[in-house]
Amino acid sequence: MLSLLQTPGTAARAVVVQHRGGGVAGGRAGTVVPGMEVEAPVVTPSAAAAMAKPGADAISNLAATIMRSRNGENVQRILGFATDTRHPEALRLAILRGAASALPTAGRGGGGGFGGGFGGGGRGRGGPVGPVSVGAEPEALIAMSKTSGDLADSSKQIVAGLTWPGKPAPPVVTQSRTPEQQARFAAGQKIYATECIGCHMENGQGAGHVGASLAGSRFVNGQAATLVRIMTAGKEGSIGLMPPAGSQMTDEQLASILTFIRGSFGNNAPAVQPAEVKETRLMYSYRKTPWTEPELNAGRGGRGGRGRGN
Repeated sequence: MLSLLQTPGTAARAVVVQHRGGGVAGGRAGTVVPGMEVEAPVVTPSAAAAMAKPGADAISNLAATIMRSRNGENVQRILGFATDTRHPEALRLAILRGAASALPTAGRGGGGGFGGGFGGGGRGRGGPVGPVSVGAEPEALIAMSKTSGDLADSSKQIVAGLTWPGKPAPPVVTQSRTPEQQARFAAGQKIYATECIGCHMENGQGAGHVGASLAGSRFVNGQAATLVRIMTAGKEGSIGLMPPAGSQMTDEQLASILTFIRGSFGNNAPAVQPAEVKETRLMYSYRKTPWTEPELNAGRGGRGGRGRGN
């Protein structure tokens, strides 16, 4: 499966295969990826043209096309490939991000998004309405979603967008806001629309290799202090560097944007108060370089309290 694109970044080549009633285009427009034949054509000309780009983009587009086909058997095949640790991590992540981008975003919470190096997947291209049905519980995908890192973040999004026989209904939990917090949420939505939407898209899924997904991100839904650290010093991530977008914002503005993203795109984390922002800013005021994911994973203070930005 996907044998002609085993190494992201290499150019795709045309491959002729025997059809079983149609195939999924990949690599160059009009070609079929070996091992990814499907029972019916699912690729539009525009999708085929988009997949003519080599490397990770082509793989993500291919995975998104298969997810949009809503063919449970084919969806299980690409997810099985993505969870197989024998394949390169970059290839698996490209598949997961493409698959996540084609799934509906649950609970858009006012429709906007925000973020940068917060982790997660998705390319913000929209997808079918409702969950995609597969024939059996995706055990390997669920197990990966319970780990940490970019693979886990994308896996969580996909698990949330799938349904299978016997899948338990998710608990309905909502965060209530005071009038003051609701006003802050609305203010954050406006800031997002002017400062963040270009990289992280209206649906919070992230724009390709520019901005990471916010939907289901463990950083967005985790400790507010971690988000403040990312916003004020930046973060090195797998898709590049997130700049310190909030370094020039006031405590009130930063609390507003964080309240918004933590309550949108299916996220359901508590609102953030300006006092929390101020305290964290003072605690990490020494930091002059972007945080790394291992430092953020280590909790407060990163490497022994002051990380490498001292």
